[in-house]
This record gives sequence, C-alpha cells and structure tokens, in this order.
Amino acid sequence: MNREDKKDLKKALSLAIKNEKNIEKVKKETGLKVPDITIKGKWIEEGILTKQRLKILAFINKNKKISVLELAAKSGISQSEVSQNLAALSKLKIIRSDKDGRKRIYCLNKPIPA
Repeated sequence: MNREDKKDLKKALSLAIKNEKNIEKVKKETGLKVPDITIKGKWIEEGILTKQRLKILAFINKNKKISVLELAAKSGISQSEVSQNLAALSKLKIIRSDKDGRKRIYCLNKPIPA
C-alpha cells in the first residue's frame, strides 16, 4: 500500500467513524480510493466496521478516555456487547486500554484527525 492509499484509508475510516457510516458508503460518497485488499481483508473479516463498533469508536474519539460502563451507558449498547467489541478492536490495535484501579479505561491508539 503506497502513501496515498494509506492517506485515503485513514481519511475514509475517520469519516466513517465520525459519521457512523459504512466504509463502502463513504467510498461512494467521497470517491476516495481505498484499497479493496484492506477493505475485504482484515477490516471486514474481523467485523471492524459494524455499526456498533463505529459507534463505540466515535464515543471513544469524542471522550478521549472512557470505561466499559460509561460506553455502555452513553451508547445504549449492552455492557457485554461493548466488552466484546472492545476486545476485537484491541486485538487489531485500533484502541488500547489502561488500568485504573479495578476498571479499564479505553482510548484510541492514535487520535483521529479532525
């Protein structure tokens, strides 16, 4: 993947997260050239761009640091589903967690540009 493709992918993901849209819809609306190998590969296979995960990423991006309980309360997604989605996002190193006493606080690995 060349530098321009990486920029397009980052921009498309940023737009998708901010607007809670599917990546394919963002591709059509913006005309961004996002490599199909990436879209059909890890992102789709792992279910990264589900509506719930986009919603969770949007909340993490907005709040900078947030716990599972706060995410569940603010997003309307059950605590169990939030935990499962966070585990998948952590596995792909999109987010990371830090311990704060007995709870984990989640944040993005890299901030999403405005």
